[in-house]
Amino acid sequence: MKKRKSIIVKLTAALVFIVCIFSIVASPMSIAYKAQASSKPTDSKVQSYEERIAQLKKDQKAYEQQIKEAKASAASYQKQKEYLDKQIAAISEEIQLSNDLIIEYNNALIEKENEIANKQTEYDTRMQNFKARLRTSYEEGSMGYLTMLFSSKSLSGFLTSIERMTNMLNYDKRMMKELNDQKADLTESKDALEKIKADQQAVLASLQESEKTLEEKLAEVQKLYDDTKKNQQEREKMLAEAKKAEEKATKELDAYLEELAKKHSGVYEGGAFSWPLPKSENKITSKYGWRTYNIWGTTVTDYHRGIDISCVTGTPVYAAASGKVEISGWNDSYGYYVLINHGSGYTTLYAHNSQLLVKQGQWVDRGTMISKSGSTGNSSGPHLHLEISLNGKLLNPLEGGILSHPALKYYC
Repeated sequence: MKKRKSIIVKLTAALVFIVCIFSIVASPMSIAYKAQASSKPTDSKVQSYEERIAQLKKDQKAYEQQIKEAKASAASYQKQKEYLDKQIAAISEEIQLSNDLIIEYNNALIEKENEIANKQTEYDTRMQNFKARLRTSYEEGSMGYLTMLFSSKSLSGFLTSIERMTNMLNYDKRMMKELNDQKADLTESKDALEKIKADQQAVLASLQESEKTLEEKLAEVQKLYDDTKKNQQEREKMLAEAKKAEEKATKELDAYLEELAKKHSGVYEGGAFSWPLPKSENKITSKYGWRTYNIWGTTVTDYHRGIDISCVTGTPVYAAASGKVEISGWNDSYGYYVLINHGSGYTTLYAHNSQLLVKQGQWVDRGTMISKSGSTGNSSGPHLHLEISLNGKLLNPLEGGILSHPALKYYC
C-alpha cells in the first residue's frame, strides 16, 4: 500500500512538473508567434537617421530657445536705447539753453564793457575840463579875480561870479565822482556777469561731459543690441537649416524605409533555412516531438518543440534566414533567446544562449551572428535549442528539407 502511494505521489509530482514546464515554455511563444513581419524593418542606417533627426529636433528646440532669449535681450536693449535717447535729447536741450545763456551773458558783458568805456570817456572828458579850469584858475591867480572884479559892476556881481565859478568846480567834482561811482557799479556788474558766465560755462562743461557719457553708454547698448540681433539672425538661419536638414533626413529615411519595406515586405526569401551553428557542431542531443528524459533526478515525458544541438558555451549562433528580430530577451525556460520573423508566417527561435548580440526590431540578414550559445534557462548543459514554425504551427526542422544541415550525429 505504501509503495503504491509512493508511486502515485511520484506520478503526481511528475505531472505537475510537466505542466509547469509546458506552461513556462508555451507562455512566451503564445505572444511571440503573434509578431507580424509587416512591422517597420530597422537597421543601423535607420537608427543613424533616427538619431540624426532626433538631434536636429533637439537642436531646433535649443535654437528656438536661444532666439526667444535673443529677442527678449534685444527688446531690453531697445528700451535702454529709447531711455538713453530721451536722456541725450533732454541734456542736448539743456546744453543748447546753456549755450544760449552764455551768448546772452557775452552780449551783456559786451554791453557793460561799452557802458564802462563810455563812462570812462565821459569821465576823462570831464576830468580834462576840470583840470583845464583849475589850470586856468591857477595861472590867472589874482588877475582872474581882479578881471572878474573890474568887470563886475558891483560887489554883489563880483561875489556872484566867484560863487558861479565855485559852483562849476563843485559840479565838476560831483559829476566826476558820480561817473566814477557809475563806473565802479558797472565794473561790479561786469564782474558779477563774468562769474555767472563762468558758472554757466562750468554747468555747460558738466552737461557736455554727461552727454558724452550717455553717448558712450548708448554706443555700448547699441553694440549689444546689434550683436544680439546678429546672434538672433544667426540662430534663425541655423534653425531654418536644421529644419531643412530634418526635412531632408526625414525624406531620406522615408525613402530608405520604403526601400527596406520593398526588400523586407514580409515575404520569406525562400529555400531551406541555414544551419545556425558552425558546420562542425552537428551533434543532435534531442529531436523534435515527444520525448522521455531524466532531469534533476526525475523522468519526464513531454513534447519537444524543436531540436537541441550540442555545442560549447560561446559558440557563434547565426540567423537561419533574413528577417526581423521580434524578441531578444530572457525567459525562465528558454533563458536568453532570440525570435526572428522571416515573413510569410515563418519564425525561428534560438534558446539557452549565454550572450545576445541583436536587439528587438533589428533586421538581420541570413548568416548574421545573433548570439553566443550557452546553458541559460531550463537547461542541463550547453547547447542550442532551435525551433521553426509556420503561422504559429511548429515544424520539425529535420524533415521536409526545411533546414539545410551537415551530416548529423544523434545522441538521443
